[in-house]
Amino acid sequence: ENPSHKLHEMKFTDDTSFSNSVVVLADCGNGNDIKRVSEETPSELVVYDKCHFCKNCPENIRCRPRKNVGREQETFLYFVTKYFDKLPKDMIFLPTPIDKHDRFERFKHILSTGNNKYYGLTIGDQENFILPEYEGRPVTRASVTPYRNWYEKYIGEWNPQTPLVWNGIYKTTRDRILEKPLDFFKKLHE
Repeated sequence: ENPSHKLHEMKFTDDTSFSNSVVVLADCGNGNDIKRVSEETPSELVVYDKCHFCKNCPENIRCRPRKNVGREQETFLYFVTKYFDKLPKDMIFLPTPIDKHDRFERFKHILSTGNNKYYGLTIGDQENFILPEYEGRPVTRASVTPYRNWYEKYIGEWNPQTPLVWNGIYKTTRDRILEKPLDFFKKLHE
């Protein structure tokens, strides 16, 4: 058993309380990315390491191992459902590697402007989106496709002007999350 794994587990328990502003990082052993994010943000950093049991995470960072399933959105929905009753006031969700898809620049944009509007795109032209593979590997298809049908079943009425958030980088608030019941997020997480 990895000693650093135990250290991080002791620091990040289920009764954890968070500061008012948190960056939740879905990571897969990118220790340098964790360091770069921690140096950039004034917010508390919470890392879920989906590959290396926190061995690449600096000791002053809260880190917890997480099963590597569902890409970053599974991690973020886990955080929301697990801590629904004690969410921080503001949250930024960020996956690694941060150099992929211009993530680090988009993260810094959120920090400097306080909003997600980096590209200004909407979901309108994505209604027929289906992802049969990712990076050359097949993916398990959602039970409801294409995207518009999935959205209407799990989110609500289709509004083509809804902002589109690329690659899981976004800022939200506790108040915004609490507009929906816990069961809504549990269903999405499933």
